[in-house]
Amino acid sequence: MKNQIKSIFVLILVILVSLVYKEYPSFKNFYDDNLDIYFINVGQGDAELITTSQGSVILIDGGPSNNLSYEISNLLPFWIDYINLVIVSHSHADHISGLIDMLDRYRINCILYDDTDDPISNTEKELREKIYDNPTKDSPPIVSGCLNKDDTLSVTNYANPNGADKQKNQNLESIVTLISDGSFDVLFTGDAENEEQVNIIDMINTDIEILKVPHHGASDSFYGDLIEKLKPELAVISVGKDNSYKHPNQSVLDAYEKMNIPVFRTDLKGTIHIKEKDNYWWLVN
Repeated sequence: MKNQIKSIFVLILVILVSLVYKEYPSFKNFYDDNLDIYFINVGQGDAELITTSQGSVILIDGGPSNNLSYEISNLLPFWIDYINLVIVSHSHADHISGLIDMLDRYRINCILYDDTDDPISNTEKELREKIYDNPTKDSPPIVSGCLNKDDTLSVTNYANPNGADKQKNQNLESIVTLISDGSFDVLFTGDAENEEQVNIIDMINTDIEILKVPHHGASDSFYGDLIEKLKPELAVISVGKDNSYKHPNQSVLDAYEKMNIPVFRTDLKGTIHIKEKDNYWWLVN
């Protein structure tokens, strides 16, 4: 009997130690007084998670598969079952596939998604069904009131004013999002190609610290005039290892190097984690 009790005690202890070992990093990051930004390694696709000092959670895009929910479970404490704001930059599968599972697993406060055109794939049809089942869908793009009370984070969205042929190039409809905390600014660009960047350049009137490079660093992703205006201190490319598109394009990497802008890539670094507090930011990995 004593041996049984001892075995049960050891088993419970092992479980508790394992739980603390797994959960402590996410607990520490979530409840500290910093802004945390994760460029999640989802392979050939895009997904970014932002958590604020006030406990707000923002998700931009969902990557190419339902593996996103697993990745996020490693970043958020297991008891966090909500996301304040989901932003869908555009409708390509490598940006939306993982959102379908997320809508089942998390309570969503607001969803920013352009549904004014016809769905371009069965994946998007399924995503729309999930969104329409969610009573808090937010359309058109108005995000005020989505974040937690007392959260001062600024979320500004830009869209191509000239639009695009919705059935031909969804990239030109990418919602570009500026996240600002004081004077710290991060620009998330979806797959906005040069044509859209030309059309939105006059809308953005601040320099930035971090740039999420558009379109996985493809040859159509670099518009020098915009980069010179934004003056990013770091560029992040979300891209899959050995992808068939051969992203990122070497000419794009060379252009950033010529401008002395460091480039971090998820295919080489894995998930890229940045912290910020009081306008000072640093790389965690």
